[in-house]
Amino acid sequence: VVLNLHFYDSAIFEVVRVSYLLANGICVLSESDEGDPDVAPFRDGLVICAYADLVERCAALVADEAARALVAKAGQDRMMVRHQADLLRETMGR
Repeated sequence: VVLNLHFYDSAIFEVVRVSYLLANGICVLSESDEGDPDVAPFRDGLVICAYADLVERCAALVADEAARALVAKAGQDRMMVRHQADLLRETMGR
């Protein structure tokens, strides 16, 4: 389990850091808000919770190998459908 925590109060989702982990089949537990639009493309492939719930959620994941494997596989699957060319086209407005 890799914890993705915010350092700054702005609480910006670190998509570059998290996408690398997901692509490599790592179970990610991220401090975030379910409504954050930056998290939306990854929502089904990682565990999201508030800062106050991180310890409890992390302990549950560490204790449940099957749950960790499901999250890791879902995250990797989510990344496999994200094609760099499509993302660049979107960014460039084409």
